[in-house]
Amino acid sequence: MLLHLVWDSLLILLFDISEPAKVTEEAKSISVTQGDPATLEARYTGTKPLKARWLKDGKELTSGLRYKVHGTDTSSVLKIIKTDKTDGGDYTFEVSNDVGQSSCEATFMQLQITLNIFPDLFVEPPSFVKVPQPIEGLKGKDVSLYCEMSGTAPFQITWFKDRKPLMESRKYKMVSEGSSATLHVIGIESSDAGEYECKVSNSVGSETCQTSVKLRGHQFALLLHVYVSSGSDRILRSGQARDFFPGAVSRKQTGGGGSGVFPPKSRQERAPECT
Repeated sequence: MLLHLVWDSLLILLFDISEPAKVTEEAKSISVTQGDPATLEARYTGTKPLKARWLKDGKELTSGLRYKVHGTDTSSVLKIIKTDKTDGGDYTFEVSNDVGQSSCEATFMQLQITLNIFPDLFVEPPSFVKVPQPIEGLKGKDVSLYCEMSGTAPFQITWFKDRKPLMESRKYKMVSEGSSATLHVIGIESSDAGEYECKVSNSVGSETCQTSVKLRGHQFALLLHVYVSSGSDRILRSGQARDFFPGAVSRKQTGGGGSGVFPPKSRQERAPECT
């Protein structure tokens, strides 16, 4: 009888021996590009029931929008669905049961690769989608040349007049906003008439467009000055009137010898011919 009791006790002790939880394969430190998923995995042994968990900065990580945690009797996996800059750092894995606990650490490093590493693959050269229109302005008034462009910013804008670059001054005001550029010419004079160009460039290309600025009524004003200063009987004493007013005609001067050149008259204000 005593022998049976001793044997039963030995069997109970034999089958009651529990194995403490132990990490058998530690999670490995990894590096991934920001925005990509990342996975950490650890393996362990021990007598069930076993409790496994992942921690970062002392806080347990559970399945949700950012993390997925799943495991088996011998392994546990933490998946970061889409990494961002806050995910970098040290992660801890813990496994435990009634008779023991074991843990390991792994470091997650994030590689921040930006477009600047391969700029030419992502930058589009500039091109004009709206060019400045030719302008005829009145003397003393301001005129503006406006254009719009497409492509990858930032853009560098340069304005030219008669192929010479213009600088910001009292005469020229230059405004660049996003994908548009404007040149303001202040108080235009005869010297401001000419050909204007706008050049837009970025790191991979450039494009240029042209337009013109004219002084409205400039030729007529010059002709009128010569005509009034002639002094008598609406006679222009210079044949240069033909250069400004191709329709001018020559007629005899009233009350004296010689001849003069007259500007053409409108149908409403045609004076009698001089003979």
